[in-house]
Amino acid sequence: MEMAKNNLVDIYEKQLRFLKEAVEEKELRGETLERNLREKNKEHEQLMIDTRDFQRKFEGDLSETRIQLKIRTEELERVNNIYQETLGNLNAHKLENEMLREKVNLVRGEYYKAEANGREELSGLRAQVAVLREQLAGYELIEKEIDEAVVSMGRAGGSSNDNVYVSVLNSAPTASKRRIQQALGLAQRLQAKQR
Repeated sequence: MEMAKNNLVDIYEKQLRFLKEAVEEKELRGETLERNLREKNKEHEQLMIDTRDFQRKFEGDLSETRIQLKIRTEELERVNNIYQETLGNLNAHKLENEMLREKVNLVRGEYYKAEANGREELSGLRAQVAVLREQLAGYELIEKEIDEAVVSMGRAGGSSNDNVYVSVLNSAPTASKRRIQQALGLAQRLQAKQR
């Protein structure tokens, strides 16, 4: 029995050693797992920090990109409005330019017409001036002849007045005879009154 007891004690000791070794192994493995867990937790915390930093940076970049996009959209809208306004002004100026071109053509036609009329009027006026100069020369000649007749009547005596009168009247051209007759008649009346 003692042997059986010793065998049993041996078996129990072996089992106890085996169990102790298993417990130690489990404790060692548990410590390793805890160490691994702590490391993994640290890594996880660092990843969470990095993720939050990245998320903050991403959100900041995204906000800045949205602001830039909004600015660019507003700028594009402003440029589009300027383009539309410029296009409208261009079309209005084209229309105005076409109207002015038609007006210029009309004014040019009127100018050429007025120029032709002016030339005709100028030719007419030049012809009138030539006629008037000719008439003036005739009037100056008549005036000179009248002056000479009046002076010669004044120098001549009473009886020779009729002869001077008749000779001046006969020497004058037909167109100016009437004026000379009137002037000589006035001169005779004046001479008669002075006597």
